[in-house]
Amino acid sequence: MIKQAKNNQRGFLALVAIVVIGATALILSLNASLLGLGALDFGYLIGAARAGALADGCVEEALERLRLDQN
Repeated sequence: MIKQAKNNQRGFLALVAIVVIGATALILSLNASLLGLGALDFGYLIGAARAGALADGCVEEALERLRLDQN
């Protein structure tokens, strides 16, 4: 009977260890996913700012050419 109780305790400890390891893996993967989404969002913001700067530069160039061309 004592041998069966030890087996049950070992099984319970193994189950708890698997649950803890699984929860840790889940938390780490969710954290990595959220960090990746944040990086993508930041990349879109930087891309939009760069596109806006290029558009402003093009508008300034066009206005300068219009100002210099008298015809």
